[in-house]
Amino acid sequence: MIALTDPDTVRGPILVDGSMRQRLTTPVVEEQQGAPSDRLLQIALHRFASSFERGHPPEDQEEQPPQELAAALLSKVDELSDIRDRRVLIGIGLQVEERWLQAGSLIRLRYELAPGDHEGLVLCEATGAMVTAVSRDREGHLVATTTTCRYCRTDTCGLCVAPARPCAVCQILVCSRCSSSPEPDYVARCPACVGLRRLSWVERRRFHGMLAPGGRVLVGHDALHGVTLIEATAG
Repeated sequence: MIALTDPDTVRGPILVDGSMRQRLTTPVVEEQQGAPSDRLLQIALHRFASSFERGHPPEDQEEQPPQELAAALLSKVDELSDIRDRRVLIGIGLQVEERWLQAGSLIRLRYELAPGDHEGLVLCEATGAMVTAVSRDREGHLVATTTTCRYCRTDTCGLCVAPARPCAVCQILVCSRCSSSPEPDYVARCPACVGLRRLSWVERRRFHGMLAPGGRVLVGHDALHGVTLIEATAG
C-alpha cells in the first residue's frame, strides 16, 4: 500500500445555503510507485474489507468444464507464470457522492479523490474550474459565483437563459425576466429606466441649480429606486 484516502478524513466541497444529509464513498484502486506502508494496508483492510468481493461458481453447479476448455485455460495460465506472482503496489482513492438539502430540493455533489488526497473539489459548471464551494442558481447550475437580480431576488449565472446584468442606463442588476428592451434600440433596461420621461418646464424648476439654460431632465421611478438624468452643460 502506497497511499490511502480514509473516508473519515475527507473534507468535501460546500453547497452554499445547503446542509449535507448523506455521503456515499466507493474505493478506487490505482497501481502506483513508491515505498509501501504496512500501516496503510492495515487501515485499508479495516476500512474497505466489506467492499472486497470474491467470485465463486454457483453452488448448484456440479458439472465439470470440458477437458478441452480446462486444458486451454491451464495453458494460458502457464504462459503467464512469470508475472502472475508479481507484487503490485497500490493506492486507494475515493469516488464520493454527497446529497445536500437546499430550499427543499435534494442536490447531488460528485467528486473524486486521488489516493492520499483528503480535500474534495467540485466542478464549477460555468467556468470548468474545480472549486471548494458552489451555489445553485435558479436554473439548477452549480457554480462558484452567482449574480442576484435586485427585483426578483433570484440568483443567476452566465449559463442561464435570463441572467442578471447591469441595466444599460443606471447599472442596477436586473435579470432578463424583470427587464424590458423597448424600441428603438432594444437594450435591456430596468423598470425605472424603461419609464423615463422628460420633465415639463414647471417640474424641472427644482433642478435649476444643476441645469444649463434649456437643459433637459429625464426621471423614472419603480418600487426599488428612482433615476434622474440631467443633460450635461455643453463644453
